[in-house]
Amino acid sequence: MPVLKILPSFNSGELSPRLDARTDLDKYDSGLRTLENFIIMPYGGVNRRQGSVYMGETKYADKQARLLEFNFSTTTNFVIEIGDLYMRFWSNGAQVLSGGAPYEIVTIWPEAALFQVQITQINDIVYMTHPDYPVQLLSRLGDINWTITDVPWDYPCVLDTNIDQTFTITPSATTGTGISLTASAALFDDLHIGSQWEIAHRRTTTYVESVMDSNKSTTGIKCIGTWEIFTYGTWDAVLTLERSRDDGTTWEDVRTWRSDSDRNIAVNGIEETEVQLRMSVSGWVSHTTSMARLEIADNKVYGTVTITGVTSSTVATADVNIDMYSTDATPDWSEGAWSDYQGHPRSVVLHEQRLVFGGTNRQANRIWGSVTNDFQNFRKGVRADQAWDYQIASKENNQINWLVSRNSMLVGTSGDEWTFGSTNDNESISPSNIRVRKQTAYGSKHLPAVLVNEAVLFLQRKGRKLREFVYSFERDTYVAPDLSLLSEHASIGGITQQAFQQQPDAILWNITARGELVGMTYEREQDVVGWHRHTTDGSYESVAVVYGDDGDEAWVVVKRTINGVVKRYVERFDPSAIDKQEAEEKDEMIYMDAAKVAVPVSRVVSGLSHLEGKSVSILADGSNHRQLTVTGGQITLDHDADKAVVGLPYTSILKPMRLNVDGDNGTGQGRKQKVHEVMIRLYKSLGGSLYEEVTDTPEKIYFRDTDAAMDTSLPLFTGDKELQLETNYNNEGKFVVQQTQPYPLTILALVVKFDVSSG
Repeated sequence: MPVLKILPSFNSGELSPRLDARTDLDKYDSGLRTLENFIIMPYGGVNRRQGSVYMGETKYADKQARLLEFNFSTTTNFVIEIGDLYMRFWSNGAQVLSGGAPYEIVTIWPEAALFQVQITQINDIVYMTHPDYPVQLLSRLGDINWTITDVPWDYPCVLDTNIDQTFTITPSATTGTGISLTASAALFDDLHIGSQWEIAHRRTTTYVESVMDSNKSTTGIKCIGTWEIFTYGTWDAVLTLERSRDDGTTWEDVRTWRSDSDRNIAVNGIEETEVQLRMSVSGWVSHTTSMARLEIADNKVYGTVTITGVTSSTVATADVNIDMYSTDATPDWSEGAWSDYQGHPRSVVLHEQRLVFGGTNRQANRIWGSVTNDFQNFRKGVRADQAWDYQIASKENNQINWLVSRNSMLVGTSGDEWTFGSTNDNESISPSNIRVRKQTAYGSKHLPAVLVNEAVLFLQRKGRKLREFVYSFERDTYVAPDLSLLSEHASIGGITQQAFQQQPDAILWNITARGELVGMTYEREQDVVGWHRHTTDGSYESVAVVYGDDGDEAWVVVKRTINGVVKRYVERFDPSAIDKQEAEEKDEMIYMDAAKVAVPVSRVVSGLSHLEGKSVSILADGSNHRQLTVTGGQITLDHDADKAVVGLPYTSILKPMRLNVDGDNGTGQGRKQKVHEVMIRLYKSLGGSLYEEVTDTPEKIYFRDTDAAMDTSLPLFTGDKELQLETNYNNEGKFVVQQTQPYPLTILALVVKFDVSSG
């Protein structure tokens, strides 16, 4: 007796072949054996993925390039192409040009380093890290005016102060360039060149004072941090505290006090940056044993230098950035935290108005936070707004591979995952209130984690498992379930890059080492987590997502072989595909790859040199034209057309799981099955076919009525199509829906009529 089974949802996506027997799983019937070049919709159905538009070539065809997103606002965005020692830009669907040539700037990263670069953007600037290269500052000054440099630190990030009082550094001068630094023991290495060091000297005095017996000013005293000013005796005058920000050249009033022989003062304050302070007496009338004193809390004066050369292990040359106090030998020195010797930060994030870096080669699990709202100032102190650093106390010295800003900062290392926050949930992180808690112990790959609504998605250490790092109220801790467990095969080879698309549907795009583009539709509130694979004539190497007018735009770098030559193309998936489908604008539908929309001249479509020698799909005024081969950069249509879309064909495949029906005498699994008929419920679709893999005899989905003119382009179809299959009994009852024509195919449900043998 025939059995009817409806498959109303496919939002579990493509399931692992290892689940072929798990008919007991809730997600089994909504899963698929194959979902290729289809995108899961959160409503349950699937859409044929849109095609990609050819934008242009990368700079080097024989070298990889990576795409990065730069979203200044929802209306201003760029796709950045970084390659071997260069950077180029794409905006508004075109490459940014200068003088007719691609606008380009020089960078420090070779091809091998591209996919380890991590970034954080703050308005028009981007901080970019790599463990083997100095932190870079990319600045957008205009659409064709970008700069990239080593970050010009206002105050460098340094390691802990030397504690060996016999281990000293002696500077040859307190200021200038090319000074020498002499260490009392072996210290310097050639890899220290370019690093910045802090060198401090203890003051001979921490105060200045003045008898208030006339109008006069004291000498200046350097100060950063807390100061205190007080007077005693009797004085009739005006006392002013003055500040100089340019080493004593000009002075400004900080505060003024007036006494008519009737008061004394005791006042303190804080200087956020290093300045000089002094006291001035004016309007003097009289005094009786009076005195004013200005005291500085810190008994050290700090200078900084940049190492420019290493003569020996004990002698280096340097340029002075901030003047030192003395040329005396001093044990109070601190090595720069970031250098070719120590390594450079692996990860970066903006958190609570601080620029935060994580992990170097030698300081694997240390985290550094800048001064609040002063992103290039890493001068440490005890005040709440000053810079801090923190060494995570862990059994294993694991590298910090990503940082994400949430209520607490989330930290992923190669061995475990942590929360990094303050001891008081109502306070921001400060040097005195840091609290770090280990949450999970899965370990992370060195790729940025992705913040998706309230969840953080990160790749486990080998790049195969995608985990969802979320807080569990039931357990009162963070958990990290495996989102790829049911589709573990989708990441074979490991994931090398990710980008998240929010609109029109939430999809995490993944590039795999075997050149596939793998999407994961993610709508957690609707329990939609489904994987879908995407292939093309070539291999995908990079993906980025930026804002667009019709939703988020996904851009890719694709390696293709054209006329026997390797090419690398920048392509953009058609951002208007859904709108065109809704409006049934067939003449510009793009369901082919590396496509171009062109106006034929006397049936000739030119400008196709990027597809030379390829057999291409063609949509001519919305009608499916037979495939032609590009020769001399052009094709000639069989008939006149006002508009043609030309590109590489691809096949979309949907293959359900084994049909599972339980009867009175037990399960239908293991019994012979025969599929008679499949009803496909479609939405605004055209084309497609049904076949059973055993015979590979396709059953086309026909849309043209017998009374319809043969020379007209059919409208898109919404409704049910019933197809008969001539199959034999087999153990699987399998069938496949595929689309090869350059049209949309949206499948909302399948209803299958099949027989199951009795024994």
